[in-house]
Amino acid sequence: MENSSLVARVYKPKWGGKIFALFAFVCGTLGSVGYLSGRFPITTRREYLLVPLSIGMMISGFFLTAYLLTARIILSYDAIESRSIFGRKRLLFSDIRGRHEIVTSSRYGITSKFKLESKIKHGHILYLDNSFTFDDAFYNWLYQLPDLDAEDVPEPCA
Repeated sequence: MENSSLVARVYKPKWGGKIFALFAFVCGTLGSVGYLSGRFPITTRREYLLVPLSIGMMISGFFLTAYLLTARIILSYDAIESRSIFGRKRLLFSDIRGRHEIVTSSRYGITSKFKLESKIKHGHILYLDNSFTFDDAFYNWLYQLPDLDAEDVPEPCA
C-alpha cells in the first residue's frame, strides 16, 4: 500500500490542546507556589484540598504539555508511526489488518477515533484521533484500508 503522495508526511497535534495543557501547567504552578509559599492563606479545612489539587494540576499539565509538544504521526513510504516523549509505535503498511472507526457523541458534538489493527497476533494497535492536523491525503490513505467494522457486521437471520 505504498503511496508516494504520503512519503515523509508529519502530522502534529492541533494548537487547542497545546494551549489547554500549557494553561493547566501554568495555573497549577502558580497555585502550588502561592499555597506553599503562604501567599494564598488557607483559612478553612476545605481550602487544604486546593494544595494537592494545584500540585496535581501542575504535574498533569507538565506531562500533557510534554506529550503534545513532542507527539507526531509520521507516514513514511512503508509504515505509519506514532512518536512522542513517552515512546513510539510503528506499523508497517504490510502488517496492517485494517481499521475500526470508533464514533462517540457528547454534548460537544460527534468525534471519531480510528483504531489500526495489526495482522501480527501481538502486534501494535495504533489509535488515531482528530486532535492531529490530518489532511485530505491522510484520510484518503486511511479509507483505503479494509473496514473491519463492515466485516464484523453479522448476517441477518432469515
